Amino acid sequence: MADQVLDWRERIQNSRIGSLLVVIITTVIVIAGVLLVKGGNEEAAALSEIELSEEAAAKPPAIGAQAPTFSGIDLNGETVDLENMDEPVWLIFNATWCTACRAETPHIQEAEEKYGDDIDILAIYVNESENAVRSYTDQVGLSYTHMLDPTTEIAAAYRTMGVPAHFFINTDGTVASIHQGAISPSQIDRALEGLG
Repeated sequence: MADQVLDWRERIQNSRIGSLLVVIITTVIVIAGVLLVKGGNEEAAALSEIELSEEAAAKPPAIGAQAPTFSGIDLNGETVDLENMDEPVWLIFNATWCTACRAETPHIQEAEEKYGDDIDILAIYVNESENAVRSYTDQVGLSYTHMLDPTTEIAAAYRTMGVPAHFFINTDGTVASIHQGAISPSQIDRALEGLG
């Protein structure tokens, strides 16, 4: 039986068609992985695990329930207070080192340019330095609001165990939808159009 397996493998290795088949299968797997991360798939894509230094004591946010409130200072030195935001909020937990976060960033910037007058987009960087976040946002040219969560207190309140994580919050402070992992442009449009 072992000889038969070796024969089969050797024949593929020595065959042009077998080698071509291996290249095609490998290419299909790589393309599928890229599409998954870039939003070609409608399902949530890669999620990078994060470590919280704050213990998650509250209930996790639920659709229809009030979103956990928080306040802080953004990268421009402005106070951000969820309770005082007048527009619906798209809250994004992410990290500069996260591949899926970086892949969806152009889609978020496009949404800022398309919907920015009607919604507030707030990206929260979990357990990262100001220098790392400022360097990244300046380099990529992102114009929405960026805020640090160095103690992971906000991420813990939202029970965020991985990035990216998306919370779409209505003007009345209720959670409209939640998405874990990278989301596609069509998912972004549907989520933003569902905000009230």
